[in-house]
Amino acid sequence: DGEPPPCDMVLTHADTAYTEDEANDPCAATTWGQWTDALGRSHLMLLAGWDERLEFTPLINRIVKDVETYGVDLLQIEGKATGKSVIQELRRQRIYAKEFNPGSKSKTSRAHSVAPVLEAGVVWAPAYGSWVERIIDQCDAFPNSSHDDLVDTVVMALMTMRQMSDLVVNEDRETDDPWQAEVDRQSRESKGPLY
Repeated sequence: DGEPPPCDMVLTHADTAYTEDEANDPCAATTWGQWTDALGRSHLMLLAGWDERLEFTPLINRIVKDVETYGVDLLQIEGKATGKSVIQELRRQRIYAKEFNPGSKSKTSRAHSVAPVLEAGVVWAPAYGSWVERIIDQCDAFPNSSHDDLVDTVVMALMTMRQMSDLVVNEDRETDDPWQAEVDRQSRESKGPLY
């Protein structure tokens, strides 16, 4: 029917760079839903995403709109540079934003760390929308693209969801159970959009 299944949790991750300077990466955010299938396996679904060059106030307004539109349970802002100011302003507006610290790993190392999640067949995206294509194209071109703002949001959201949910990918699972092995195989081979 074109609607995603009900989500158990909704996460938005934003990478902020409030400036209209064309030389910098734009601000970006992706919103993800975690849901559980009939077999009890967690899945992740891309619900929304955008990248724009925004000044401070329009950036805050855009993030607030996403929180309200998607019923976000957890809002994370990368804590580097402008992110701290964005978090402070959102908290002043009574929207709890958590600082995300990506750690000392390189962007490429972080992207490699979530590759098993993508390979496990548990991440879904809508079949339509120029915004979906932009996110997929930027991820596909990484690390050789001119901008990686959307990649940052995807990687950090997947890292968080993997840590917070019961999401188990094949590299995490040790099983001699033939039934579970078949479920894993079917999940890996299930290709195509969810909605």
